Amino acid sequence: MALRQRILQTSARTWNLLAVALMMALAIGIVFAPLGSTSSEDSAGGPEVITRSSLFADEGPRILLVVAVPVAIVALPFLFSTPRRAHRARAVATGLLVPLALLGAASIGGVLLPVLAFMVLSLAAFQPPAESRPKGTGPTNAT
Repeated sequence: MALRQRILQTSARTWNLLAVALMMALAIGIVFAPLGSTSSEDSAGGPEVITRSSLFADEGPRILLVVAVPVAIVALPFLFSTPRRAHRARAVATGLLVPLALLGAASIGGVLLPVLAFMVLSLAAFQPPAESRPKGTGPTNAT
């Protein structure tokens, strides 16, 4: 129970910031890490040569646009200044990450799962702000 309290005491904004940082680190790793490999053999029966290359080297700069989409989705809540609107944006971002993770599960969608977990934690940690005006000073429903 103490772990759950500690998780929920961490602010939603902090969990969202961790999700953005993780997504950026994963995006950089996906683009620039040498994940692909090709093998070639000399026609004279020489040794097989295996070369490793990154997605950036294989696909060119356009891969940056593809990887920027999940980063932008996760960063979306930071465009809103009020906590309620940021919470709604977190819900939308989390809802958009689920199909991205499922559709891309065969390739790079699996890396979105930890980011998705941080976004779910940011939703769970949301504390609605207290009303700004004191009780009894607003309009009443009494007739």
